Amino acid sequence: MSPAVRKKAVFTLVAVFVIVFPIAFFVFEYDFVQSLWAAIGPAVGSAIGIYIANRFIMGD
Repeated sequence: MSPAVRKKAVFTLVAVFVIVFPIAFFVFEYDFVQSLWAAIGPAVGSAIGIYIANRFIMGD
């Protein structure tokens, strides 16, 4: 397995978390813990999707 696949997945996880957390915290006015939980789900799901797509579909 190429380390580039893991790097893409980790980058996606961080990027989605950084995007979703402020939206949940400021726009939806969740408290800090609710914002963390709201951001973790989409971030992990996106990272898993990118990993699967790169590893099995694209063959990287």
